Amino acid sequence: YFFLSHALVEDLTLLLSWKDKIYADCGMPFWREIIVTDASTKGEGAVCANIGYENTMLLYECVEKKGAFSTLFFSEIEQRSPSFNISHFPWRTIISKPWEKQEQSSHINILEAEAVIHSLDHFAGAANSSKVIMLVDSNVVVVV
Repeated sequence: YFFLSHALVEDLTLLLSWKDKIYADCGMPFWREIIVTDASTKGEGAVCANIGYENTMLLYECVEKKGAFSTLFFSEIEQRSPSFNISHFPWRTIISKPWEKQEQSSHINILEAEAVIHSLDHFAGAANSSKVIMLVDSNVVVVV
């Protein structure tokens, strides 16, 4: 016999809750904005920016080639497009809030995943039938 840890049960429950939200169709167009999320044990945040079609395609091609977002990813973007500067895009905050008391004790992977889900919920109707590029600093969430 073996027992599942509370953290693993939380992770699996979260994954099951996504089943109706996650759908991939490679033929879908890209959403006009990219989303960046982050979380800590204190709270969650997300920003988005319309970076234009050419920059969106550049991001997508580099991620697809590298397989993951990393510092190597940025060096490749800079080589391919020297004018690309992520800090110059018109970023706007879509989420910035502290966690509820009961959420603060959750594992950081759960909190990072919740930030992703909440940011997707923000665009649920508008970005429907679109591929969304998200920059996430959690390898666990990216793999999931």
